[in-house]
This record gives sequence, C-alpha cells and structure tokens, in this order.
Amino acid sequence: DLKGNLKHIFFVMAFSFTINITACSILIPIMKNEGAAIAYFITALTQLILYIQKNPLSPLKNRWYYLLLWPFAAIFSGLIAFKYSVQPLSRISLAISIFLVFVFGSKQVRPSNWKTLQSLYQ
Repeated sequence: DLKGNLKHIFFVMAFSFTINITACSILIPIMKNEGAAIAYFITALTQLILYIQKNPLSPLKNRWYYLLLWPFAAIFSGLIAFKYSVQPLSRISLAISIFLVFVFGSKQVRPSNWKTLQSLYQ
C-alpha cells in the first residue's frame, strides 16, 4: 500500500523534524556542540522507533535491545578509557580494545564475520 507508506513516512519525517527543532532549541544554547549531537541522536532514535512500530524489522522483532547494545558498549568503553587514562592516544587505544573485547565477548560478532564486513566496503 504505497499511499499508506507515504503517509507514514511523512508523519515520521514531520514528527522527527519537530523533535529535532525542539531538542536543538533547548540543548544547543545549554551544551553547544554536544547539545547538537544529543539532539541528533534523539531525532534518529525517534525515527527508528516510529519506523519500527509500523515496519518491524524481522530479525529484531523480539530483540529490540540489540539496537541499544552497541551504542552503550561504545559509551561504556569511552568512559572507562577516559577514567583510567590520561594521554589521548592511550585513551583511544584503550577504548577500542575494551569495545572489541565486549563485541567479541558477547558473541554477536565473530572473527569469521570478517569477510562479510570487508564485503560491505567493496
């Protein structure tokens, strides 16, 4: 149903636009660049939630929490690296190492997936 899909797409777009303008108006004056990044994240998350309500992604149907797993793993890795390291290069190395341990430790990504990941960039 093309007309129904277009109607849903326009609704998601209009609602996301409203959320983005509101979030930017509030967060940018308070937090500057970080506020803009947070506003963008809120907008993208809103779009994702509204889209999935209408068109559930079959692999994530009962596993929506996977969508939050990787961003939280990245945030956690960055916070740990920031707390326990002073030098920028060592912070980056530590954060990447912690993230990779988390990714491979959760068994959501395996070394055998490397060829699949490489094919995305060809």
